[in-house]
Amino acid sequence: MVNIFLITGCLGSGKTTFLRTLPNFFEKLYIHAFSRADSFVNIISEIKSTSHIDGFKVFVIDERDNPAIHKEELRSFFEEMRVLFRTKEGNVLIIWPITDLESAKEIEEIAWTVGKESISPNAGPQYKFQGLDKSLYFDVADDTIRNLNNGESLDSFGITKEITDKLLTHCNTIGQFYSKIEDVAITVNEKTWKILEEKVRPKIWILLPGDTSKELDRTVKSLTQGIESKVDIDRMCAYLDDESNTSAYLNDWRRRRSDAGFLFRFLDVRLFSVSPNLALSAVRVYGSDSAKSTLNKKSETKKICHDLIRRSDFYLALTNQTDSSKRSVRATKDEAQAEYLRLQQNAKSGDKELNKAISTALEEVLKEDGVKGVSIKCEKQELRGTSLKPDIEIDLSETEVICLELTWRTSGQQVPGEISAKQNTLGTGHIQKYILEKVMEFVKELHI
Repeated sequence: MVNIFLITGCLGSGKTTFLRTLPNFFEKLYIHAFSRADSFVNIISEIKSTSHIDGFKVFVIDERDNPAIHKEELRSFFEEMRVLFRTKEGNVLIIWPITDLESAKEIEEIAWTVGKESISPNAGPQYKFQGLDKSLYFDVADDTIRNLNNGESLDSFGITKEITDKLLTHCNTIGQFYSKIEDVAITVNEKTWKILEEKVRPKIWILLPGDTSKELDRTVKSLTQGIESKVDIDRMCAYLDDESNTSAYLNDWRRRRSDAGFLFRFLDVRLFSVSPNLALSAVRVYGSDSAKSTLNKKSETKKICHDLIRRSDFYLALTNQTDSSKRSVRATKDEAQAEYLRLQQNAKSGDKELNKAISTALEEVLKEDGVKGVSIKCEKQELRGTSLKPDIEIDLSETEVICLELTWRTSGQQVPGEISAKQNTLGTGHIQKYILEKVMEFVKELHI
């Protein structure tokens, strides 16, 4: 049996990562890495102390990729190991990853001289670690980024496959590839921040009121990812890459395809549903007479309205609360659906009055909950440094602003004797188009 195994490979080729992740793929595999601070004497003592551990044991002599060769120290170490390997405690494998090939050859020659086949199969390094093939770099880096950043891809940092393909000619290892894409990400961020020096950095949160909670839930879930309701960047980018879709509104995005994912991430684009009950309650409590003129029920208690606001996903996100529960969505009652359709029909020529009701309800709840330092404006003024006029502007600080953009939609159902059936504007396709067009408005105005 070979007890000491030397592997060589370029710095950054993935030797350490490969060794440290072995337990993820093999059962009953114990692996321990020794740092540069561990002396050879400590290494032997540590190996002896693990005799009680079940399973196959692998020890890695880590952080010595370019070791200084002290021949007498190494001879003494290998002699101790030769004796240890003949005992029960010595039923282990020692792996020493080394970058410097000449050092590896010299170390292996010493090991061979001391113990021959009982330590090493020959007088040279046994294996050259090639690392990943370049064709896999992008996928591995993308998976790594997703695991470290709550599912956000390389695309969301402004790094597309097209960009990385150009980087590959300058990379011989996955480590070098990581360094290159990090430089690209830093450059993209710095460029964008410089452009916004005289403006604010807005967050774009889209609120989607509709007449049926189940349809709302289905649409929002299909277009978002995770519990924070962030727009699914992968889906958006895949939609842009679908050449069979020749819609003219996609042209601007396709010209910006290389940084499309980054822009969605940088602007923190999210999509939240607004249930028909919440929309109706806000208008009944805070709406103008004209806004609620067609409703059968024109009033409601503030408590009901405020409780609905507090339970809404957008309020939880605004107040940094997390709700990961999987509550089932109840079907909207026929009368509530009909009331919402009356509300939306009345406001089809303009939804400012409805937006003001939502804004006022939100402002009242924030005050009631003691949330300080937040300023809310609705349909009042342009976003600082731009000609943009968000439906609802929430100023959190001098530079941090949340822009709530509301789009009032329906499933197209009829109200017999009152409202005729019409096109469903609440579906995924319609809302995806709205998101892309709305975000592009901000991108153009902000010149990013």
